[in-house]
Formats: sequence, C-alpha cells, structure tokens
Amino acid sequence: MNKILVATHGYFANGIKSSIKLLTGVEENIYFLNAYVNDESIDKQIEHFFQSASEEKKHIGLTTGL
Repeated sequence: MNKILVATHGYFANGIKSSIKLLTGVEENIYFLNAYVNDESIDKQIEHFFQSASEEKKHIGLTTGL
C-alpha cells in the first residue's frame, strides 16, 4: 500500500489527521509531521519517511510550504 506524509507548520497536521479519521476512518499508511514545534530536525524526519520507500510502493508528501 502507498504511504502518504502530511507535513505542516505547527499542529495543523494534527487537525488534518483528526478530520481524515473522522471522515474516512482511515489511519494506516498516512503519516503526519508537525513542523517547528520542537527541536527535532524536519529534514531528517522527511528524509527518513522517503528512505523507507520501495519500488512497489509510492510515497507521497503533502506540505504547506515547509
């Protein structure tokens, strides 16, 4: 199954996660990244997500201009 990453500034990704779960019930294979809310490197988190890609699966990243 394909993987989707939703990365946003602040906690907006949490709101999107809540809405997707409410509307579809889907939680698996959708990952959420709340950027700039702590000292963790955003680049490393995004890089880790895409490094887990395989040729059989698509990895899609959606952002709000990170």
